[in-house]
Amino acid sequence: MASHKIRILHTADLHLGTNFSSFPDREVRDILRGEQSNILLELTRVVKAEKIDLVLIAGDLFDRPDLDQQIVNRVKNNLANLDCKVHICAGNHDPYIEGSFWATEWPDNVHIVPHTEVESYYYEDLGILVDSVSFSDIYSINSLFTAAPQTDVPVDTLKLLMLHGDFGIEDRKSSYNPIPISSVKAQGYDYLALGHIHLAQEGNLGFRDAQYAYPGAPQGRGFDELGQGHFLVGTFTRDSGLGRYNQEWKKHLLNTRPFLIHEINISDVENEHEIQQAIEEDLIQWQKTKEFDLKRAILRLVLVGSPDLKFNISLGHLQEYIKSLDYFYVEIEDKTKVPLELDRWSKHSGFGQILVQEYEAQKEKALPEEKERVDRALDLILRAHERTINET
Repeated sequence: MASHKIRILHTADLHLGTNFSSFPDREVRDILRGEQSNILLELTRVVKAEKIDLVLIAGDLFDRPDLDQQIVNRVKNNLANLDCKVHICAGNHDPYIEGSFWATEWPDNVHIVPHTEVESYYYEDLGILVDSVSFSDIYSINSLFTAAPQTDVPVDTLKLLMLHGDFGIEDRKSSYNPIPISSVKAQGYDYLALGHIHLAQEGNLGFRDAQYAYPGAPQGRGFDELGQGHFLVGTFTRDSGLGRYNQEWKKHLLNTRPFLIHEINISDVENEHEIQQAIEEDLIQWQKTKEFDLKRAILRLVLVGSPDLKFNISLGHLQEYIKSLDYFYVEIEDKTKVPLELDRWSKHSGFGQILVQEYEAQKEKALPEEKERVDRALDLILRAHERTINET
């Protein structure tokens, strides 16, 4: 019989064992790997503080299937210390393959979902049924989920579906377990716990109050995974009158380093020193809008605007300067633009006219995704020309 309230923690895509190879600095890579492994320590604290009954890990707990056994053993030890049950399915990064670590012995409180077929697993003491299936390869062009086996459970059972893959794909155009809404909509689930998409998102399944969610990656690994990581913590309360579970979800923010992209307009600067000042002042103002320390974050600062053409922007010098202010990691990208003023340039005989004619020809035949590169090429030519004139 289900308890009055059931507490669920949903996470996915931890990618433990990531090497963070996109970072050239070995020290940065080592720090990020160490902090990533601490996510499980945070999980222990949240489970205790929130009185969690069941943890759902919806795939890609590990970054690859051939990890060092020490990493796997550390994870097993951390999960064994949780005062709750843990339900894990394998994802496309850590598939359940022959000889996999998934087939080894795991703590008594941890259940590993098989990869051969959809499994219905009933936690009698909690009144929870979890249907799930694991990846058995790094790709799955066909949906791993069609329908779960019929399981005789009490009517007040909390019914969950946990899957790793692309949800809402009706035409099967995905190599990572396309999951049509139609395949789960009529199954009577209260909640669909998803993994694979690293950007957190959620929605309604379209019947009763059933919901679905991707919790997102707790620790980003690149600038395509922005923002602060979190766990989803849900409270399910049985509404006997309506024969369903009311559910409330909240985000438990983690102390992981967020990846952030921020634009800084430097139109009014006249030299590199003024760029440094503009960046530093902008970061101070940006910090006032954040509850976490930007100096711990992984930053990409994008310079925009139309600064004076008579000097060259040294991105390397700027990055070193900002890092000297104790920021953990900073990349600086130059997206400033020269005012094109094509009419003015077209009136210049020789260089100006030829340049405008070639630019317009390239822009006309460029694909939409290539047009920005054509603009950037013109911008670089104009900068170089202006500096040459200034130096002669």
